[in-house]
Amino acid sequence: MDKAYTVNEARKYLARLHFSGNKNVYEVVRKLQAIQYDPLNVVGRNPDLVLQSRIKRYKSGMLQKELYEKRTLVDGFDKMLCIYPAQDYPYLARLRRTTVWWYRENPEITDAFEDVRKIIREKGPVSSDDIGMDQKVAWPWGATRLSRAALESMWMMGELTIHHKDGARRYYDFADKYLPVDILTAEDPNTTDPAYFEWQTLRRIRAVGMLRKGPSDAFLGIENFKATERNQAFDALLQKGAITKISVSGDEYFIPSENLSLLESRSPVSSAARAIAPLDNLLWDRKLIKRLFDFDYTWEVYTPKEKRKYGYYVLPVFYKDRFIARFEPEPFRGGTLKIKSWWWEEGVKITESMKKAVIKMLEDFCSYLGADGYEKDIPELT
Repeated sequence: MDKAYTVNEARKYLARLHFSGNKNVYEVVRKLQAIQYDPLNVVGRNPDLVLQSRIKRYKSGMLQKELYEKRTLVDGFDKMLCIYPAQDYPYLARLRRTTVWWYRENPEITDAFEDVRKIIREKGPVSSDDIGMDQKVAWPWGATRLSRAALESMWMMGELTIHHKDGARRYYDFADKYLPVDILTAEDPNTTDPAYFEWQTLRRIRAVGMLRKGPSDAFLGIENFKATERNQAFDALLQKGAITKISVSGDEYFIPSENLSLLESRSPVSSAARAIAPLDNLLWDRKLIKRLFDFDYTWEVYTPKEKRKYGYYVLPVFYKDRFIARFEPEPFRGGTLKIKSWWWEEGVKITESMKKAVIKMLEDFCSYLGADGYEKDIPELT
């Protein structure tokens, strides 16, 4: 019989997993397996928001150092566009291979590759603005310049890597100048599709902390991973002891077996309040979050304004083991952080300790941004 746990125990487990014991950028990404990248910058981009909620005194330059100086992390496709540990690069070889279809039927793009190579040899790292090739070509996200399509294709193939970013602009150079040769030349450790599906399933369960066996947005980016393949991967991992099946209020979940002690721990959860990224790993499975936390969250950036329930770029607020509020910041471009709207979750009892934690969260958030303070009258905090 599956061991049973309460919803409160499951919530505390996820709070401990995500928000305790985080020392530095690399350790956080390693624990989360990957963090999702999105170019939108309202109060920092999604990876920075993920990291500021977990690392004290976090600044965005800390991530850039790991990515583009130490090269312990790489940009690449995984669950959508992500940042993941460089050591996982060989394991994602088949995902890079599946991107071939994006450009293989357009010889105009592939014919540009040799010219791109020549330009990079002459100039060093380049962006799509540096190499000409302004003619429009078909591309999965709509027509784009040939320069962008060629550079992104060569990056997705693995020939190029992102040398650095200036804002959202990517600069590319040859991957073999920056990634260790043993990583670049390593064979794909997953020699079969089932082996790859098992590897990815375990990663995604680790990334969130616990998942159900059914379909989930947490499994996005795993090509051809249908119900049969998913069930087989779960069953194989269960048989090998890599994951453990548990029951939470009658619902079946799976957690990494190495996390059982964390689930059964009686240590207190952190009493800090945290602003959570819209694409945070904790939120990858919104149905799970609704079941366990009774928190209904939709990222409404792509929702027409008249249909939004809250706002364009809204951040949840997590305190102890609950989502207690959400707020919409105005785009920060220096000076004072302006909070457009603040909503407390229904049923939240605002205590003095909660007030202090939220005020400290806002102060820390301003420090992360480099803001000189925040501007919003939240009556419950005064």
